[in-house]
Amino acid sequence: MRKKEKLELDDAVASLLQHPNGRRYLYWLLDITGAIGISPFTKDSLLTAFNCGEQNVGLQIMAHVIEVSPEGFTSMLTERAQERQEQPEEEDEDTAGHT
Repeated sequence: MRKKEKLELDDAVASLLQHPNGRRYLYWLLDITGAIGISPFTKDSLLTAFNCGEQNVGLQIMAHVIEVSPEGFTSMLTERAQERQEQPEEEDEDTAGHT
Protein backbone atom coordinates (compact mmCIF):
# COMPACT_ATOMS: atom_id res chain seq x y z
CA MET A 1 0.00 0.00 0.00
CA ARG A 2 1.31 3.43 -0.85
CA LYS A 3 2.05 5.82 1.98
CA LYS A 4 -0.63 8.28 0.82
CA GLU A 5 -3.30 5.54 0.80
CA LYS A 6 -2.23 4.41 4.29
CA LEU A 7 -2.48 7.96 5.63
CA GLU A 8 -5.95 8.36 4.09
CA LEU A 9 -7.12 5.12 5.70
CA ASP A 10 -5.59 6.16 9.02
CA ASP A 11 -7.52 9.44 8.80
CA ALA A 12 -10.76 7.57 8.03
CA VAL A 13 -10.34 5.33 11.08
CA ALA A 14 -9.43 8.30 13.27
CA SER A 15 -12.56 10.11 12.09
CA LEU A 16 -14.75 7.12 12.91
CA LEU A 17 -13.24 6.87 16.39
CA GLN A 18 -14.09 10.51 17.13
CA HIS A 19 -17.84 9.84 17.07
CA PRO A 20 -19.98 7.42 19.10
CA ASN A 21 -21.69 6.10 15.97
CA GLY A 22 -18.33 5.57 14.30
CA ARG A 23 -17.05 3.61 17.30
CA ARG A 24 -20.28 1.60 17.33
CA TYR A 25 -19.82 0.76 13.64
CA LEU A 26 -16.20 -0.32 14.10
CA TYR A 27 -17.20 -2.48 17.07
CA TRP A 28 -19.95 -4.05 14.96
CA LEU A 29 -17.40 -4.91 12.25
CA LEU A 30 -15.14 -6.53 14.81
CA ASP A 31 -18.07 -8.39 16.33
CA ILE A 32 -19.47 -9.85 13.11
CA THR A 33 -16.03 -10.96 11.97
CA GLY A 34 -15.40 -12.82 15.23
CA ALA A 35 -12.40 -10.67 16.15
CA ILE A 36 -13.78 -10.12 19.64
CA GLY A 37 -14.64 -13.01 21.93
CA ILE A 38 -15.74 -15.69 19.46
CA SER A 39 -13.84 -18.89 18.75
CA PRO A 40 -13.84 -19.77 15.05
CA PHE A 41 -13.48 -23.49 15.69
CA THR A 42 -16.30 -25.97 15.08
CA LYS A 43 -16.63 -29.69 14.36
CA ASP A 44 -17.09 -28.83 10.68
CA SER A 45 -13.70 -28.13 9.11
CA LEU A 46 -15.18 -26.11 6.23
CA LEU A 47 -17.15 -23.89 8.61
CA THR A 48 -14.03 -23.50 10.75
CA ALA A 49 -12.06 -22.41 7.68
CA PHE A 50 -14.77 -19.88 6.79
CA ASN A 51 -14.92 -18.56 10.35
CA CYS A 52 -11.11 -18.26 10.46
CA GLY A 53 -11.20 -16.22 7.26
CA GLU A 54 -13.79 -13.87 8.73
CA GLN A 55 -11.80 -13.58 11.93
CA ASN A 56 -8.61 -12.81 9.99
CA VAL A 57 -10.32 -9.81 8.38
CA GLY A 58 -11.59 -8.65 11.75
CA LEU A 59 -8.18 -8.99 13.35
CA GLN A 60 -6.62 -6.89 10.58
CA ILE A 61 -9.25 -4.19 11.14
CA MET A 62 -8.67 -4.34 14.89
CA ALA A 63 -4.90 -4.06 14.46
CA HIS A 64 -5.37 -0.99 12.26
CA VAL A 65 -7.74 0.64 14.74
CA ILE A 66 -5.27 0.04 17.59
CA GLU A 67 -2.38 1.32 15.48
CA VAL A 68 -4.25 4.54 14.67
CA SER A 69 -5.64 5.19 18.15
CA PRO A 70 -5.14 2.85 21.09
CA GLU A 71 -7.20 5.27 23.20
CA GLY A 72 -10.05 5.24 20.70
CA PHE A 73 -10.04 1.44 20.70
CA THR A 74 -10.20 1.39 24.50
CA SER A 75 -13.04 3.94 24.48
CA MET A 76 -14.94 1.81 21.99
CA LEU A 77 -14.64 -1.30 24.18
CA THR A 78 -15.56 0.62 27.34
CA GLU A 79 -18.66 2.15 25.75
CA ARG A 80 -19.84 -1.21 24.45
CA ALA A 81 -19.32 -2.85 27.85
CA GLN A 82 -21.35 -0.08 29.50
CA GLU A 83 -24.13 -0.47 26.92
CA ARG A 84 -24.28 -4.22 27.53
CA GLN A 85 -24.55 -3.69 31.30
CA GLU A 86 -27.46 -1.31 30.80
CA GLN A 87 -29.35 -3.65 28.44
CA PRO A 88 -31.29 -6.72 29.60
CA GLU A 89 -29.74 -10.10 28.87
CA GLU A 90 -30.65 -11.31 25.39
CA GLU A 91 -28.86 -13.07 22.56
CA ASP A 92 -27.06 -10.79 20.12
CA GLU A 93 -28.57 -11.01 16.66
CA ASP A 94 -25.14 -10.39 15.15
CA THR A 95 -23.51 -13.42 16.74
CA ALA A 96 -26.53 -15.75 17.02
CA GLY A 97 -25.55 -17.64 13.85
CA HIS A 98 -21.86 -17.93 14.72
CA THR A 99 -20.86 -21.38 15.87
